[in-house]
Amino acid sequence: MVEAFQIAAIPYWCDRALFAALRQTDDGRDDGLTERLRRYSFILPLSDPGEGDTAFTVRTTERAALHHGWIESEPETYVRAHARALEAWEKRPDPNPFAQVQHLVFHRLIADYERGVAYLINRFRAYRNERQWRAADRLLGAAGEAAIYLSLLESDRVPELDSL
Repeated sequence: MVEAFQIAAIPYWCDRALFAALRQTDDGRDDGLTERLRRYSFILPLSDPGEGDTAFTVRTTERAALHHGWIESEPETYVRAHARALEAWEKRPDPNPFAQVQHLVFHRLIADYERGVAYLINRFRAYRNERQWRAADRLLGAAGEAAIYLSLLESDRVPELDSL
């Protein structure tokens, strides 16, 4: 279950399709694992169980702890998981365009720093020009969260990100 918890914590929210894309193990266990995850108190449903493909999120404190633990134990695997998450969000975008941009910034910064920074700057300027202040603030929040995990990965890029 540790792997399932870690995978579920990588994105801001998860459903069965995203979980399967992140896990990338074709052993037929994805549905069972997502059902088992939902039994834990720190896994919060985002939809009613009767709605079909149920989405869920990991409570903030537990999500951060899972990120920290994964970085400590397997930093390379952690970065690869973000690359898979980025690929998954690019193939199947979040229906909320502002959330989609947050996903892409967060995962790009960890998986491919240079691309992440370029995308962050591009989207921030677009939001500023459109006077989308809340979207810009959420974008910076995603970048700030990524900076925390980059510092745990001992990335020398964190001061660069802070200076943007």
